[in-house]
Amino acid sequence: MKKSASKQLHDATIPVLGQSHGSRVNECIAAVPAKKVYILDDDNAVVNALTMLVQIMGWPVQAYTSSAVFLSSLQLEPPRGCLLLDYQMPDYDGLAVLNELNRRNIKLPAVMITAHSDDPQLIQTTPPGLVKIIAKPVNEDVLLASIQSLMAS
Repeated sequence: MKKSASKQLHDATIPVLGQSHGSRVNECIAAVPAKKVYILDDDNAVVNALTMLVQIMGWPVQAYTSSAVFLSSLQLEPPRGCLLLDYQMPDYDGLAVLNELNRRNIKLPAVMITAHSDDPQLIQTTPPGLVKIIAKPVNEDVLLASIQSLMAS
């Protein structure tokens, strides 16, 4: 007996991306990392608070308390998303981290969070990638709007 057109359509096998197109498509999909919000601050309490805030909004987070560990992790996976970082940290300050990202030609837009927003070095030196400076204590609405803008671009 002949199947109706709608039954034929229903029974048709529709290939799922990466399923029947060979492993090359899967490799390409796996090679593009998801966007994340990278958090870098030497204060564990700040890292934990920012991580919770960002996760509540549904963004994946990768948090670090050491600039050196953050920079070395970038060799494993190229970053996509945005960076929230503190200005004053013991191993590398926020400006040094941004300068190192630029030296490595890593394009990761950043929001710097600082209790020293009037520091002349910070005001006079704006490295590429630094999109916004937010003073501590952080206004959550301003921070979330900044993240939203960076993650959308």
